[in-house]
Amino acid sequence: WDEFREVSRLLTSPDSEQKRRGVRRVNLWRTRGNLPVAVDATSSIVEVMLSDPVYGAEAPYARTSDYELRGAYATTVLRVCTIMLETVQSSKAPARMEVLAKWVGLPEWIAHLRNAACHHDLPS
Repeated sequence: WDEFREVSRLLTSPDSEQKRRGVRRVNLWRTRGNLPVAVDATSSIVEVMLSDPVYGAEAPYARTSDYELRGAYATTVLRVCTIMLETVQSSKAPARMEVLAKWVGLPEWIAHLRNAACHHDLPS
């Protein structure tokens, strides 16, 4: 658990370089498989935030356009929600993602954001 605590400290650090170290560590863990959803989700969101000028990203890390940044956030939300909800999805009786989200306690607005990112224009 010490390694998880260390990565948690890195990912939540106010220092961008520490966050990058945490993201790199999680990327290494991804290659091994069986990464806990919470760790995967946190790292994915932090990685996008590191490229967002709103959170202080500067060259060479900053995204080049708002559209690219929106796409990165939308992809992250889509991926994280899908991973979370696939764990409760039944292949015998598939349910809509909004129903599954409610069942696992995911806020409705996140399910709608996931749906918009998947089936409509990129959310702004």
